Amino acid sequence: MGNFDDLLDEIKKGIGDLAKKEAKQFVAETQKDGAAFLEEISADLKRWTDLVVKGKLSPDEFEFLLGAKRDLAKMKALTKKGLAKARIDRIVDGVLKIVT
Repeated sequence: MGNFDDLLDEIKKGIGDLAKKEAKQFVAETQKDGAAFLEEISADLKRWTDLVVKGKLSPDEFEFLLGAKRDLAKMKALTKKGLAKARIDRIVDGVLKIVT
């Protein structure tokens, strides 16, 4: 389990870096939304990463499955702050890229 927890920590760090780049004034909100998304997909993400490591799922298949979860990245805190949808979409895309 430690390796998966390390992976989640790296993803969260990446989300923090993305927030500083894309939404400087909303870093906390971006991190909160990113953490909520990770929590929501955590079980699937653990299963999929395990399958990739075992060679039973290709990186392309992993990326496809993760993309299917895109709608779960609601970014509620950013939306409440009035951030433009296009900017939120860039952040969501960035989060998905970090995860893959």
